Amino acid sequence: MSFKEMKHLRRDMGRGWDERTRGGAPHKPLMLLAILDLVDAGDITGDLIPYDQTLLQAFDLRWRALMGDALTNPLQPFWHLRSSEFWILEPNQGFAEALQHHSGLPSLKAFQSMVRGVRLREDVLKAVQTPEGRAELRSLLLDTYFSEGVRPLLLRAGETYVASKGFEEAFREASLREFQEVFDGRDGLDPAFINESRDLAFRRIVLPAYQHQCAACGAKLFTPAGRCMVQAAHIIPFSRSRNDDPRNGLALCPLHHWAFDQGMLGIRDGLVWMVHRHAKELPADPAYLSLHGRPVTLPSEGHLSPAPQAVAWHRKHIFEKIG
Repeated sequence: MSFKEMKHLRRDMGRGWDERTRGGAPHKPLMLLAILDLVDAGDITGDLIPYDQTLLQAFDLRWRALMGDALTNPLQPFWHLRSSEFWILEPNQGFAEALQHHSGLPSLKAFQSMVRGVRLREDVLKAVQTPEGRAELRSLLLDTYFSEGVRPLLLRAGETYVASKGFEEAFREASLREFQEVFDGRDGLDPAFINESRDLAFRRIVLPAYQHQCAACGAKLFTPAGRCMVQAAHIIPFSRSRNDDPRNGLALCPLHHWAFDQGMLGIRDGLVWMVHRHAKELPADPAYLSLHGRPVTLPSEGHLSPAPQAVAWHRKHIFEKIG
């Protein structure tokens, strides 16, 4: 298989891109590298690739390795790669004409109404379904679009994503067994695991389980790129427990994640929120105070609900110890 056309992706060459990206925008090659990661991890097994949280996670790992905290919208390369013959956007039923005639980057909502996902041209799809083909395309993309100095960073980002899949499977298996407050290195996990892979795996389970909404206030917010606002919080802090069992997790918005970690928010038996008395004595937002007595929003998969042992630990060692 020849990937010659992949060496000639149309890129923005005029906005101050430096030698790291050979003077051009890195978005399209990073998107293609992210898709290779998904195939390596077993997250893509069919011929349709959706624009979803999984793809965003793989893309963002590569982007952060290269560009740090610079803002970007991965929907942009996913959409604009349609100018390449090997990238075929699949329309939703009844939207083929709208997709064909739409110019410019659509909003996420408009995109989701029009597009089911992307299909790679048959010869390219067959090639990337083999380890040899993926290795060839990965090398071509890295050599063509990135300087030698940043290639190891991008390779590590891909390895981090693929490793997270193994952790995700192990965490799911752990969630079916008796809960342990402190992870002791058993259950098939290598104690020398990669923190970023572990963190990604934990989020991949916890956030979808809670439908990407805060278990305290119910907030659910996505950026125009489709990134989720809520965070995967540990009930017993990871620094204390080394425990990524999903039952040691909650989906929380940044405000309530902070409040929970600080002990200003806790959970009593019966999975009901408690606002610490200090919050009632000091100036606090009425909406925050109203959480007291409200049931915790539970995950769609009941067996992933917060473990009573974890909730009791947090209440004893954090909630009751502050102030």
